[in-house]
Amino acid sequence: MTALLLTVVMALAPGDATRLSPGPADTAAPTTTVPEAPTPEPIETPIVPIASIIAAGIALAGTLLGRKGKVAPGNGLGLSGDPLVVFVPGHGNAPEDFDGLIDLMDLEPEEYRVFDYRWGVPTTDPVHASQALGVGDTAAALNAYLAGVTDGDREVYLVGFSKGGAGIAEMVSRWDEGLPPPVPGVVGAALLDPPISGGFQGFVQSLGRYVGPIPDDGGYDPIECMFDGCVDHRDHLGEGAGIEVLVIRNPKAGITNFDDRPDGLRVYDVPDEGRGPLAAFFHNPFSYSARVAEAHEAVLHDRRVAECIRAELTELGSCDIESETTAYSGSGAWSLRGGMM
Repeated sequence: MTALLLTVVMALAPGDATRLSPGPADTAAPTTTVPEAPTPEPIETPIVPIASIIAAGIALAGTLLGRKGKVAPGNGLGLSGDPLVVFVPGHGNAPEDFDGLIDLMDLEPEEYRVFDYRWGVPTTDPVHASQALGVGDTAAALNAYLAGVTDGDREVYLVGFSKGGAGIAEMVSRWDEGLPPPVPGVVGAALLDPPISGGFQGFVQSLGRYVGPIPDDGGYDPIECMFDGCVDHRDHLGEGAGIEVLVIRNPKAGITNFDDRPDGLRVYDVPDEGRGPLAAFFHNPFSYSARVAEAHEAVLHDRRVAECIRAELTELGSCDIESETTAYSGSGAWSLRGGMM
């Protein structure tokens, strides 16, 4: 049934209607003036006594070995300030698409940065760059960016939406294997409605690299098979690198995220008030794409999501969103996850 629904949806979807992260349909032609490539702000190196350096080494070692607990401002070389939040946009998204979530989190400008995909693509348009960069190159570019915005003294928390979440997942899975080692200072990550599915749904998500109307996950594939078996890199994501990872998804978006629950990965379902995927399809197949886009972006405007991330910034592992996968059972169509929607 899932395969049949996805096939019909792909046939009906006009243009780029089912992009994972809806953005401007038309991008203005780039001007002849090429803006400067995004560069991290310079980091001042404080002069500290030997004792402070030793203390910093102990704190850093705790982070790399998987320390969990308080994300205390000023860890490291005695710098003051809250953790730095780095937002990673999705496919076709602009930096300002995070404005609603930033307001809900009550962040000041000095408390966050937004990753620019032009770190990995030579273009003048950040939206075009977010569409062009694959998930592997995104992981590499994000790794380089993080190395520039932190020296390990101010803790960093990552928030990735849609393909941005897939890019973070790819980068952290590489950190888990030590290739490359984790960027010092990064302690946690929240993946918001990320397209990190395996199987047929993951295959459909990856087709977006080649066919515009189909959702794009940047080519992310969580399953790696060798002669001795297969590994799901989502299982226990971040444990090897000492990064506390959680996922917040809207089950009513359906195809834009994933259906299962990987081992050792915190997953919170936060449905919005609209119809679920099958209910929306049978209600009006021609507006299905718009409804999926609405449900997908709902996580960027949900106070529960903001409060969860704020809790993690205070203490890793403290998000207490109550799973609501059975709380929306009134519209009479079967969910792709087996519930009523």
